[in-house]
Amino acid sequence: RHGYELWRTDGTRRGTRMVRDIDPGWSVAWWAPPVVAGDYLYFVAARKGEGLELWRTDGTRKRTQLVRDIRPGPKGSQPEELTAVGDLLYFTAEDAEHGRELWRTDGTRKGTTLVADLSPGPTPSALGDLVALEDALYFTALESGGLWRTDGTADGTKRVHLGAPDLVTADDPAGPGRNWSECPTVAARDGRLYLTYDEGVHGNEVWMIDGATGDSALVADIRPGPRGSKPEWLTIADSVLYLTAADGEHGRQLWALPLEVPTEEAS
Repeated sequence: RHGYELWRTDGTRRGTRMVRDIDPGWSVAWWAPPVVAGDYLYFVAARKGEGLELWRTDGTRKRTQLVRDIRPGPKGSQPEELTAVGDLLYFTAEDAEHGRELWRTDGTRKGTTLVADLSPGPTPSALGDLVALEDALYFTALESGGLWRTDGTADGTKRVHLGAPDLVTADDPAGPGRNWSECPTVAARDGRLYLTYDEGVHGNEVWMIDGATGDSALVADIRPGPRGSKPEWLTIADSVLYLTAADGEHGRQLWALPLEVPTEEAS
């Protein structure tokens, strides 16, 4: 009858109901996991002729609304990588002019804007690994190279270099950077970002960025030398970072790296 729609519940039968039939008589297409930012739940849905776009809801029918039709037409902008930083939501989206790039929204149409066109023109930047850390967003951009940080403005969107900035040259402005993998290679906890990175000396290993100070450090040199251990599946539990890595002797195995407890928590 209604197709695939958004529902809400307070845990009771009476309190379980459909929020809104976004496109009556048609199954709504979902594209990315919903994310809460501020007082709203953001999700991606489609209506006939409109395509996949970003929506928001406070749980009521009246306030379940399309945020902005970024790419008019049946294809839509197909938002992905929904990530909240405070009351703001960041996501990747595609339009005809810029290709797939990074966008942000405060939940209003006017406040839904392109953050930066890292690959000018319709060429997509191949963004990924969006992670919130303190009041900033970190992400990777394959087309432009390496790790990036943004405060939500074009001027505040900058490439992050760890370890040895002198290895960055005019011929290779991206320098060494992220190890590209389909497996999780980024994790965040207690105001710190852990990620795989090649700074040009140790190969691809696990690094840490302190979100408050911006300081960075090599967490562990599992495979000494320029090849690195290429860690994957980064997961944090009980102040331990778990990952798989290849040390050059045992093949790819499971590793556990105890994490330093932040000073404010230890005191």
